Amino acid sequence: MKTCVICKKEFFGSKCSWNRERQLCCSAECKKVHRSERDKKRVEARRKFSECRKCGKTFGVTVHNKVYCSQACRIDDLSKMKCLACGELFRRTKSNMYYCTESCKKNSFHWQNVNRKRKVGSIAKCLNCQKTYEITNNTQKFCCTNCQQQFSRRKRGILALEALEKRDCALCSKPFKPQKKNAIYCSENCRDYVKLQQRREHYKALQAKKKALQKPKFEVICGLVGCETRFIPKTKEHKFCCKKHLQAHYRLSAEKEVIKRGKKALPKCSECGVQLKSHFKKFCEKCFFIRRAKVKKGYVPLTEVESCFDANSGDFYRSPWAVIGDRCHLDRDPTELDPKNSDYADEIQAYLKKGGKIKKLPVGFCASPIMMNGSGVN
Repeated sequence: MKTCVICKKEFFGSKCSWNRERQLCCSAECKKVHRSERDKKRVEARRKFSECRKCGKTFGVTVHNKVYCSQACRIDDLSKMKCLACGELFRRTKSNMYYCTESCKKNSFHWQNVNRKRKVGSIAKCLNCQKTYEITNNTQKFCCTNCQQQFSRRKRGILALEALEKRDCALCSKPFKPQKKNAIYCSENCRDYVKLQQRREHYKALQAKKKALQKPKFEVICGLVGCETRFIPKTKEHKFCCKKHLQAHYRLSAEKEVIKRGKKALPKCSECGVQLKSHFKKFCEKCFFIRRAKVKKGYVPLTEVESCFDANSGDFYRSPWAVIGDRCHLDRDPTELDPKNSDYADEIQAYLKKGGKIKKLPVGFCASPIMMNGSGVN
């Protein structure tokens, strides 16, 4: 039996021996109360204490920049500020307020700037030669223009450079006047040459370190079957002595895969016997165009159609009606109602005797054969 820390009731612990030793509360509600009290004690133990700037009372600090114990002390302390311009008391809303109004602030800044300027007729010391002189201008700080120029040149470091003596170049030993205190070389060419030599030495040192760290290289036999040449590989994937052997290896491996998977070789054209590039084709390009032209031959009622669709002729890719018109010398412009009035009357009659037909238009005759509904009537 165990007693609860919160309600002081007796209760049986959990079945697990490890949990039974650590169990302090009888229920979940008592457990929450116990945890809240424990957390409060921990916070109070960690809290820091400081004195209030107004009343001197000690209080717990929850924020690092907290100075007052309460809001009332803060307001009372801030309200006792004296205006730096007029001397009246005023209530501050911020800790960095020193003037009661905006006009006091502007007036104070004005008089501060006025006091900065020197009065005309007063005596002052020169910043360069430390001699006394009479001020003729509010912003005057030097006795003469020479002192002003010397002071500005000294400030920029020009006088220090003029005081430097001549030196000898570290590379070519030529005398030169330096423009900087740490100048060693007479020109940019000498400087760049020395830097280049330093870089080369540094690169050589790095290469020597790499060679020392690298493992000794061993010779390897070429991976192609039947080739026994030995070579030193440049990388881990370098397995063949030359590019030709690499391509031969890929070719052999592809043939082996085709044999294993049972794939067929590329087919050949059924007309001319040329090997095709795809498994889905049956004819090459030339044979395909010839077959397509022969299929369309029935639309043109002419005996010379076969010569029109000859693949070797120049008229192979032209339209059939244009080829027929050129070969039969037909008039393509509309003629009168009677074909005898045409300039090509003999050719038209020969064309009609061969089995060709010409469509009659209201204007006249048209020499171009036009297919009507696939029936061959033009």
